[in-house]
Amino acid sequence: MKGVDLQPAKWLKYLKLVEYDLISVDELKRDVFRYPVGRVHYVREELRRALREDQKRGARNLYVLKLVRLNQVGRLPNLRVTSEEDLDEFEAFVKQLSSVHEVWYCRTRIDPGVFSVAGRISICYRNLPRAHLIEQVWRCSPRLIETFGSNFPYPYARASRVSWGRHYDIECWHRGGSLYAIASVAQEGEFLRSLLTIERKRKSLERFLDMIEGMMIESVSLEYKIVGSELSIIDWDTADDRRILGI
Repeated sequence: MKGVDLQPAKWLKYLKLVEYDLISVDELKRDVFRYPVGRVHYVREELRRALREDQKRGARNLYVLKLVRLNQVGRLPNLRVTSEEDLDEFEAFVKQLSSVHEVWYCRTRIDPGVFSVAGRISICYRNLPRAHLIEQVWRCSPRLIETFGSNFPYPYARASRVSWGRHYDIECWHRGGSLYAIASVAQEGEFLRSLLTIERKRKSLERFLDMIEGMMIESVSLEYKIVGSELSIIDWDTADDRRILGI
């Protein structure tokens, strides 16, 4: 088998986002780094060099290391790296390498000098009109939303609405722990900015969501990031991703 048949299912999910103009090929090339599994220890040194270069430039990036199995569509093992100390967990992490096809790392800028947020858009078709739920975090991976609770160390906000073009109701403000806390005025302004940025992508989002609804799938979750003024949808999940991908 050659060509597209050997592309991991997770990469095919990214290409589906490209098809609907929710992320660009250039963004994928810039922020997703793919390596064959045999080069896993090279990846560790590559991350070490990147972190040191960030420090020299006064920049801060979040690197998410992923172990990619050929047919796995989601829930890939992740290691989040923001400092060289985080690489101490590398050896234990790669012990999960059984049946892994590739090793990736993804990069997102998170330093205070740039507007950088991430979140999750959840839409359920069972309750019409469509129910939209948006959850957003600051300075961390949107995957950490699943661990949100009263002691969550990062800022978090949640809002919902009944459909496109309707007003959002704010359901939760969480300022974060002392290390990552954000002032309330800044958080509220940045969340509003994010909601408006997402709304400007409405046409592409609706095309993608209409395709999913047309396949009789009841709900979908989209992960996003906004860096500067650029919104990217970076992942999506449904109850039947394989059917959407045709695999």
